Amino acid sequence: MSDAQTWSKEGYTYRMLQIHSSEATSLSLNFGKFTLADKAEMYVFNDEKNMLVGPITPKENNNTSKFAIAPLRGSGIIVLIKEN
Repeated sequence: MSDAQTWSKEGYTYRMLQIHSSEATSLSLNFGKFTLADKAEMYVFNDEKNMLVGPITPKENNNTSKFAIAPLRGSGIIVLIKEN
């Protein structure tokens, strides 16, 4: 998440990445290399914040390192990772 905003609060580190596609009516994510750190949580929501996927936890890590998120309505999504 090299373009992500990062901040710390109350002992947690947060990383947030916004993804936009101006003509899109929905967006999904397919991770080719997916591994969450121990105790990390990931949330994915649309720009309107009326659709949420999460918390996604390290339990979703698998031997293929792949993970996918179903389409969320709108032209933008936000990925938020919380770690301690």
